[in-house]
Formats: sequence, C-alpha cells, structure tokens
Amino acid sequence: MNDMEKEGKKNSSKKEENNKVEDENEKELEEKIKGMSLDEKIKNALDLKLEGNNDFKNKNYERAISKYNEGMKYLKNIENKNSKINELEIALYLNLSICYSNVEKYNDAYENVMKVLTIDKKNAKGMFRLCQIEFNRCNFDIAKEKIQDFLKLYPDNVDAKKLLKNIIIKQSEHNKKQKEAFSKIFEKASGLYDDREKEIMRKKKEKYENDMKSRKEKNEKIIDFDEWEVLENEKRKKEDEEQKEKQKEKEREREKEREKEREKEREKEREKEKEKTKKKKKCSSITSNTTNNSSYLDIDEEDQKIIDETKKMGYCYFKKDIKEDDKKFYEKNLPKKIENGINDDDLHLYKNENKAISSWNAAGTTYEEKDMSKWAKSKIEECLTNIHFKNIEKSDYLNLNNQNEYNLSNLQYPEILPIQYLSKIDINEINDLSVDAQIVVIRGTKRHIFEFSCNLHVTLYVNITELHIHKVIVEIKELSSELEAGKTWKNYITIKKNDKLKISDKLFNHIYEMLMDKVENQIKLFTEEYSKF
Repeated sequence: MNDMEKEGKKNSSKKEENNKVEDENEKELEEKIKGMSLDEKIKNALDLKLEGNNDFKNKNYERAISKYNEGMKYLKNIENKNSKINELEIALYLNLSICYSNVEKYNDAYENVMKVLTIDKKNAKGMFRLCQIEFNRCNFDIAKEKIQDFLKLYPDNVDAKKLLKNIIIKQSEHNKKQKEAFSKIFEKASGLYDDREKEIMRKKKEKYENDMKSRKEKNEKIIDFDEWEVLENEKRKKEDEEQKEKQKEKEREREKEREKEREKEREKEREKEKEKTKKKKKCSSITSNTTNNSSYLDIDEEDQKIIDETKKMGYCYFKKDIKEDDKKFYEKNLPKKIENGINDDDLHLYKNENKAISSWNAAGTTYEEKDMSKWAKSKIEECLTNIHFKNIEKSDYLNLNNQNEYNLSNLQYPEILPIQYLSKIDINEINDLSVDAQIVVIRGTKRHIFEFSCNLHVTLYVNITELHIHKVIVEIKELSSELEAGKTWKNYITIKKNDKLKISDKLFNHIYEMLMDKVENQIKLFTEEYSKF
C-alpha cells in the first residue's frame, strides 16, 4: 500500500469520526431542548441570533449560518407559535438567506426565503430577497416578473427600482450574447445559400431563353428578362390561387360528406327515439288495460293457441278466469305511477349535487351510462385546432427543408434553442382521431370517462437569422381520464420529426415542451367543458 492510499484512509476515518461526534452532539442538543421551558428556548434562539449577527458584521458568513441554524433548532418543535415567535423565525430565515447568497449558495438561500413567505406571504423583505436570488441565479424573466409584482405593492421602494433596472440591463445583454452566438451558427451555411441562389437564377435564365425561342417560332413579341420574370410571378400566383381554390373545393366536398354522415347518425338517433316512444306507449297501454280491468287479459288468436298447447302439457300460468281472492291480490300489487316521489326541494338538492344524468335517477342510486363519444370527438377536434402561436417580428421565408443535401448536424449548434426564436406554430391537420367517452353514475357519483388518440401535423417556424420551417407530428396515444399512478397527460404525448431537416436531437427541446404545454392546456379546456354535463 503506497503513501497516497494510507493518507486517503486516514482522511476517510477522520470524516467518519467527525460525523459521529456531530451526530452525538445533535442528539445531546435535542435532549437538552426537550427539557427546556418555552422562555428558555426563545432566550437561547435570541442569543444565537445576536451571535450570528456579530459574525455577519465581521463577514464570517459560514459561522453566522451555523449560529442561525442552531437558533432555529430551539424553535423547531414549539406548538401554537404566537406572533413574536413567528417574527423571530422570519428574522432567522431572512438572515440565513442573505448569508447563503453572500457565499453564492443560491439554492439554499432560495429555500430559506420561501420558508419566510410560507409564514407571511406579503413579507416585504422576503419578497425583495426572492427577487435578488432569482437575479443572481440568472433567472431574469422570473426576477423581472416578481420585482414588478413587488413594486405594485411598494411603488416607492428605491432599491426595487434599481434592481428592476439592473435586471433589464442584464437580460438585454444576455439575449444579445445568445443572438450573436446563434447567428454565428448559420453564418457557416451562408455559402450554401449563395450557391442555391445562383442555381435558381441559372434555371430561371434557362427557362427564359426557351420561352423566347418558342415565342420567336410563333412570331410573338420578344420581351426582356425583367418583364418575363414579372409575368412568371403573376402566373405562379394565379396557379397558387387556383390550387388553393381547388383545395377549398375539396374541403367543401369533404364537409358535405361529413354532413351526410352526421345526418345519417341523426336519423339513426331519431329512429331509436321513435322505438323508445313506441315501447313506452305499449307499456302504458298494458298498464291502463290492467288497471281498468285486472280480470281481463287482451289475448289474440296466436297467444290463445300457445296457451291451449301449454295447458295440454301441464300447469298454465296464463289465466283468463281469475278468482276473487287472486283478483284482490293482483289489484293490491299492481305497478303504480309515483306522482310525487321526490319533492321540489329534494330534486333541487339532487341537481345541485350533480349526482346523476337523468331526472328519474336524481339521487344517483342506480347505475346509469350515457355515450358522449360523438360530442367529445367534435370538442377535442375543436380544442386541438385552436392551438396557435404567432410572433409579430417580420422575417424572410427561407425553408431549410429544401436544402436536404446539406447535413446541418455538421454545424456547431447550441444544445437547446431558446423559445424566443420561435416565430409561429401552425396546426395543419388532425389525423386518425378516435374518441371513446361516457358519463356514468356509480354509487351516487358521476364520472366523466374518456380516452382518445390522434396525430397532429404541425409546422414550426423558427426565426434566427432567417425563417426556417420544421415539420413535426404530435402523437397522442390512448390519453385517458383514468391516468396511471405517477403519470401525467404528457406521458401519452410524443413529438416526432416529419421532415428531412438534419438537426441535433436536443435543439428544439424547449420549443417541443412549449408545444406539448399548449396541447395539454387544450385537453384541460376540453375536460372543463366535459365536466359541465
């Protein structure tokens, strides 16, 4: 064993001994505190606070942290704390937060200042200290939002105004550096863009020369290149408009087909309702006949044949001649319509409790189910179609999808592109949408159950030095109201690339997360609308 290994073993054994000593001291202090009165605990905490303040003044921050933490131990297990004890706790937490900030342990500083705001939500020092911590952690957006909230409550606070100014300056510098960094990434591809422009111009001139040859053969007027280019652009616009009109016409045709399908569904529903009405009338007729004359059964010829055959085989339960004793028994046990089974107050109470789907089951005591799949499908489609995002900044529309031969993964991208470079989100179409939804009443509780799957075809417009288009598919697979333990809706949503743009896997992670948030928000909106039934 060499000297280095021996030294390492000595150090580890020393650490273990120190840890044991610290644990023993902690236990002794806990036992000591348990035997103290309330006044003794408060006195010790105050003394340690004053000692910590002296260490803080002498810039001995680590020692001050130790004193403040020890002081907190005396207040830890006090029950029914009054306002003075709360003030002492707040003072110790605030002192700990500033000490941790001074030694650049911002996470520990954050934890202590949040404990202050748990005790007193509008504590001015705590709110301001939180803004400082977020600023020091370079969370400029959060710091800016929180300091603006603070200034609404304390508009004359000079320190807060200075901090807001510093946040804005630092945020601007940070954004500028990021933009410069991202601009450099695409400078390397500028040669590719130049070559592409030259190739486009060469093809245009070649087409122009062919058109002029054709004109010459037909004895038509020869025009210069600029005039020809204008005519070509107009021709292209016209073709685009015609194409759009054709697409609209196709969409109208599809809508007509969908309307026909919906009409068929409605017709089926109407037929079902008619069948239900017929059954109700038939039941009502039977009840009426039985009530008017319980000794008489309306039996047709076919029924009579069946009864006669049954009599030959043995005992028959169908009787036309009913004895007086049986008649009284039947009249006593006839089904009766309940006119006032639930009074208005009870019915109002049941409605308020929202226990059931139908009025006959207002108390929610009977199992009941209603199919909501058709409505849910339409509502989900509406909600997902409403996903949108648009930036007002103007930019050139250069589509990197046309540069398939160039491998953009060779560029030195940053690990993740910030959201601020996202220009627009377009939902192109929703495919393979399948929805299953029911409202059920089980043991007096109404449950809104649903499950759906679909594919969203989405176009992302990302603006760095120019506008770049990236197409993705958002796959939603078997997303259900009944979530598995430890899972959220995002576990059922995945985003896949839908173009040949060669990029690093993590580059668009922040933008994908934002897109997933927007999808999740629309699902929440759907559940809110669904829960109103």
